[in-house]
Amino acid sequence: MTGGLHYEDNLVVEAIDVVSTEKDVALAAKLDLDYRASPWRRTQIRSGYAFSQRLFREQDEFDLQTHYGFVNLSRRLFDVTAGAVVDATYAGVGGRSLLEKQGIRGYLSDLATRKIYWRADLGLDQTDIKTTEGRSNTGQQLDLAGFYFIDGPGHYFVFRYRHHQEQADSNLYDYSAHRFNPGYVKRFTVAGSQPVRIRLDWRYERRRYQEFDPGLGAKRRDDRERWRLRMDMPLNEALSLQLKYERRNYRSNKTAVDFDDNRIEALLELKLL
Repeated sequence: MTGGLHYEDNLVVEAIDVVSTEKDVALAAKLDLDYRASPWRRTQIRSGYAFSQRLFREQDEFDLQTHYGFVNLSRRLFDVTAGAVVDATYAGVGGRSLLEKQGIRGYLSDLATRKIYWRADLGLDQTDIKTTEGRSNTGQQLDLAGFYFIDGPGHYFVFRYRHHQEQADSNLYDYSAHRFNPGYVKRFTVAGSQPVRIRLDWRYERRRYQEFDPGLGAKRRDDRERWRLRMDMPLNEALSLQLKYERRNYRSNKTAVDFDDNRIEALLELKLL
């Protein structure tokens, strides 16, 4: 269970290309539930549910609520782990339903050496956009990830790549995208005994729309960049502090969605179990 404050200097609803230029601060709350079981040898079942809510002080039309649930079945086969995940997402903005999304994906993963771990996912998803006609879509994605451990799981580099294609009800929103996401994670202690974890990552997405947009006189082109810095620090066995700063630079030949923004979050997490 997590609660705290969330600040944005440019309120955005990315799924439907709404950019407001308004700034506001929100009360933020999150709840995460997780269950694991091993009903058979070399087999694991994991399921979970996550809820989040942001309530803005003034711009309540950007209040955000999300629900996410999943089931993950995995089995160790020879030298790799093979698994399948089924998940569902609901999101509402400003008290109205924004989208419903269902997905399924299969994956393979393995700790190849003491220093290297890899994972590959192939997925399909279907998204029903409730607020904008023509934007409901089906998508296919390939995800690749590699981890290089410098000093075990407390100090490592990670590189993620995603190729994503989306076909919408209106061809105007069809696109193909490549995403690159390197990151760095380090655990250390301060003041002699206080553990801290720092996570830094950069994400770049090259998105190209497939259809000619009459309003632009061209096909839409987006280049999306994000820097993110996160720090978490346990205060005792049950309570921890989480801080996050995020900077996004979204470049597009569609002026309405060409923007920069900053997000800051400070949360306290309480572990119930």
